[in-house]
Amino acid sequence: MKFQHSNKKIYQKLGYSIDQEGILTRFLREGNAWKSHLEHTKQWIRDAYAHKEYSSIAIFGSGWLLDVPIDDIIRDFKEVYLFDIIHPLQITHKYKKYPHVHFIEADVTGGVAKKIYDRITAKSHVRKQSLPQLTQTQFSYDIPFDLLVSLNIVNQLDILLLEALEKHESVSEEEKQDFRYCIQKNHMHLLEQYNYCLISDWEKLVTHTKTRHTHSEPLVFVEPPAHTHHSEWLWNFDSQGLYEENSKIDFRVRAFRS
Repeated sequence: MKFQHSNKKIYQKLGYSIDQEGILTRFLREGNAWKSHLEHTKQWIRDAYAHKEYSSIAIFGSGWLLDVPIDDIIRDFKEVYLFDIIHPLQITHKYKKYPHVHFIEADVTGGVAKKIYDRITAKSHVRKQSLPQLTQTQFSYDIPFDLLVSLNIVNQLDILLLEALEKHESVSEEEKQDFRYCIQKNHMHLLEQYNYCLISDWEKLVTHTKTRHTHSEPLVFVEPPAHTHHSEWLWNFDSQGLYEENSKIDFRVRAFRS
């Protein structure tokens, strides 16, 4: 196992550690309600490399590996690169015996998180820029991958950053929409450089427990990939109505592969 560290202090202050812990807590609470979604996701990843002569794979947003067919991937690839902004210690410990599994801690936006951190901590050398200007950067890594998997992070790239920023300054709806669009568009451009597999929550479905009325909220603000294999399914995310008061939450998940 190889491990590359990021600046954990910054990312912890932006809330990534708490968010990651929350994911595991919800998984343990939901039990079988998540089973179908996790199996759909794992199979979509397997199908992305079936009958292909790929030797290396990168997974962006590997996290707890709940939705990753990790045992198959370890068996099927010569080099496995797991990217996340912070890796759970339990996961790195569990897979440290595999020399071809590499844990890389990195901000796959190309450093937007650091720019937001500098902005909210009022670093003297940071010039005020519009939020879209902060996204004018691109992630790169000096090792090529045969397959890149973007795993449930497209709609997550902006959320914690905007939440952190809004604690320190007022952000208009227009600014937030522009920021989301730019950061998601950058990610799509990154995927297009590789053979890729993209899986993401695309739409949030909120059902009010009293009225049974359901309304939807978009989560991805860029056009989906064209000319690719695709699928979609529903993720019963919050079967117990504990995520939002008086509501149950489902996500419409969309999956693509080149």
